[in-house]
Amino acid sequence: GCLARRTGAAVAGRRLVAAQDTTGVNFPGRQSRGLGPAGRRGATPGFFIHATVAVDADTDAVLGLVDAAIWTRDRLPAAERRQRALAEKGSQRWLSAAEAAAERLAAAAAVVVVGDRESDIHALFSRRPAAVQLLVRAAQSRTLEDEPLFDAAEARPVLGGRTVKVPPRGPGDRGREAKVALRAGTVLLRRPRHAVREGDPDSLPVSPPVSLPVSLAVSLAVSLAEAVETNPPAGAVPLHWRRLT
Repeated sequence: GCLARRTGAAVAGRRLVAAQDTTGVNFPGRQSRGLGPAGRRGATPGFFIHATVAVDADTDAVLGLVDAAIWTRDRLPAAERRQRALAEKGSQRWLSAAEAAAERLAAAAAVVVVGDRESDIHALFSRRPAAVQLLVRAAQSRTLEDEPLFDAAEARPVLGGRTVKVPPRGPGDRGREAKVALRAGTVLLRRPRHAVREGDPDSLPVSPPVSLPVSLAVSLAVSLAEAVETNPPAGAVPLHWRRLT
């Protein structure tokens, strides 16, 4: 709380990226003595921490901690995930972090909450706090009205290109530069069948406003951006990034 308040005071008027991710901390061997029941399922005890950090989008300066959740997993297996509400799942952390960013970074000029593939959950989009925007790495080819999500991206025209730096991937790798083609557009994500059971409302506002048939009254309009490497070097895995915003 104290660190988050300091961060909130430092962000006034800035454009921010609120980056969130989860880290696992293990205590193997003798380090685990005295920990009692604390730990993750399995032989090695430890805990998880899900942290959100505020970064100035214009200067790349790290401004401070926004939120941090620390927990362990029960030793007994959880009930079937489709039968549980979102609040009872570990994936709730992505939405909770976005809500914390909206509240604690209210003085910022703009806030974009960024998450990796694990944050690609419907509830994060459907319950997004109005004060923040989202940038999520797409994990799955979700169902649209008449085609899979990833097929929709590939069918769009190329809007332009850019050269990006690829960092080293291991010892002896000096990194490289890659040319990528960019595509983007709006898509309508259907609400999953289990979303109402998890706590989603019966209908969802669509932003930006578009004219929808009745069958899509519970769809979400989001932007899909894709970057694909055009001429990868021999033996290299081509870059292929998909982002939902």
